[in-house]
Amino acid sequence: MTQHVLFEEDGAFKAGTVLSATDAALQVELVSGKRTKVKTNHVLLRFNAPAAGELMARATQIAADIDLDFLWECAPQNEFGFEELAREYHGAAADAVQSASILMRLHSAPVYFHRKGRGRYRPAPPDILKAALAALERKRLQEERRAQMVQALKNGELPPAMAEQGVALLARPDKNSIEWKALEQAAHELQLSPLRLLLARGGIASAFRWHLESFLLSAFARGNKFE
Repeated sequence: MTQHVLFEEDGAFKAGTVLSATDAALQVELVSGKRTKVKTNHVLLRFNAPAAGELMARATQIAADIDLDFLWECAPQNEFGFEELAREYHGAAADAVQSASILMRLHSAPVYFHRKGRGRYRPAPPDILKAALAALERKRLQEERRAQMVQALKNGELPPAMAEQGVALLARPDKNSIEWKALEQAAHELQLSPLRLLLARGGIASAFRWHLESFLLSAFARGNKFE
């Protein structure tokens, strides 16, 4: 009977048909037709059906529909293997496709599940998960704001946050700020320098104001409001 395997190679999951085997390694033909040597301890799943390519396609589709919050609630609170969770999630008779789908979903969510070895994971503690999800949401909102600024600049508008900074945005740039990243991206996409883009959008009143104010910011780091 033809045997197929799902294995991990260079951080990615692959499947193929076993051509020959020893205790230490397998000779496997991948879906692409390429043949490769796979160490036995890299094999995560052995199955007879479906074909290797079909398993990968179906498992990927199922994995995309698995709700991570629900999967996290279903998981044991200690370290577990993916097949164990597959039986808990899909039922005691979980087949190869269902088991592979759980493996793929676990692997795709390091915030929810910490990897403890090949095919083995541990759910993130509630407090750590909450903090990690909050950080991801902050990052998502920052990226959304950056994208809005980029689009505004490309549409001929000046985002208020950039208007407030004016010359300082270029003379004393905080290259980790959303405003700087948005300006840099928009300038690149419009094939302009950041200075020319700010001048064009009115962020800097004129070339004269740029030279004068950038000089003052450079020469008088503590400000020039003195006699």
